[in-house]
Amino acid sequence: MSWFAHHGPFSSYDPTGPETLTSVTLAFDGTRFDGGLTGHSFLEAVAAARLLHPWQLPAVDDVLTRLSSA
Repeated sequence: MSWFAHHGPFSSYDPTGPETLTSVTLAFDGTRFDGGLTGHSFLEAVAAARLLHPWQLPAVDDVLTRLSSA
């Protein structure tokens, strides 16, 4: 399982920098997942874009336009 924390000025009471992603390594103990702080790492912009690209959804307005013309 992959977990990514998306943070930046839009989601924090303490905007300390630009928008970024943190990769969180989750361990499974047979009952639950656990993500200790030792498994966290900040992702550079290129690495984050590469990981998120397959999950990009079309803009809502584009989808609504296509649905209304179908």
